[in-house]
Order: sequence, then structure tokens, then C-alpha cells
Amino acid sequence: MKRWTSFFFITLLLSLPITVSAEELGGGYSVEPPAGWKVSDFRGSPYKGLYGTRVNDFTPNINIQEDNYNGPMDTYVQLSYMQVKKLMNAKKVSEGPFLAKSHKGVKLIADTEFNNLQLTQTFYFFENPNGKKVVVVATSRRDSGREYDPVFDGIMTTFNME
Repeated sequence: MKRWTSFFFITLLLSLPITVSAEELGGGYSVEPPAGWKVSDFRGSPYKGLYGTRVNDFTPNINIQEDNYNGPMDTYVQLSYMQVKKLMNAKKVSEGPFLAKSHKGVKLIADTEFNNLQLTQTFYFFENPNGKKVVVVATSRRDSGREYDPVFDGIMTTFNME
């Protein structure tokens, strides 16, 4: 009988969902970072950023920006890309819809250059409940290939706005 009780208890524990607590980034934004990622202040931003493990003198990171632009989202995405193209010599890799929790948005991937670094930046565009445009920017070194794409998308599927 003891064996069955132990078996039942272990089976019950293994069947319970594993929950990861959401990390508050400020302004009502939160995410559930994966193991090894840290949430910390992001220089020059009122919101916290996420930081992965440093590789080849670069730390993959995610940061949030808000904008008061009140035009349509597709126009905002294109204007934002034009600005990044001008400032960082961006080349668009892809663009399409993205869903984070229950928030519909747009995902744009671009190869960029900054301070002699070749980067890949994934921009996630949303409109928050207050009508502001929200851009979440995930950055990695281009030489890491696309290994961070599923990591960034996984983090962003947990992105929430209150």
C-alpha cells in the first residue's frame, strides 16, 4: 500500500503545472523570463529590461519603449522601420502579425549596425490599453544566427499589458 501511495503522490506532483512568476517591467508591463535571463534597469528607459547570458562580448537583451503616436499601427511600424533604417542602416528580414497573451501586434525583424556591431533586432509593436504605441526591441548579435528567435518569441508570448 505504501508503494501505491508514493506512486500516486509522485504522479500527482508531476502532473501539476509548473508556473513561472511574471516579472514586472514597469508601467503595467510584465513578462515571464526563461531561466538564465535577468530583469534589471535598462539605461535611459523608465522600464526594466531583460538580459540573457553574455556571449562574445555582447549580452542579448530586450527593452520597452512607448510612443504617443496616434495614427494607425501599420503606418507607425513603417515610420519606425524608416527611422531605424536611417540611424542603423537596417535591412528588413521579415514582418508579420504576432500575438502576445491576448494582445495582437506586429513583429518586424531587421539586421542593423550599431557601434561597429552587426546586430539582429526583433521589434514587437503593440497598442497599449491607453492608446500609446509600445515597441519591444529584442537584440542579439547577427553572428548568433537566428538562435535567439525562438527565445525572444517565447518571452514575448508571455508579454502582458495592464
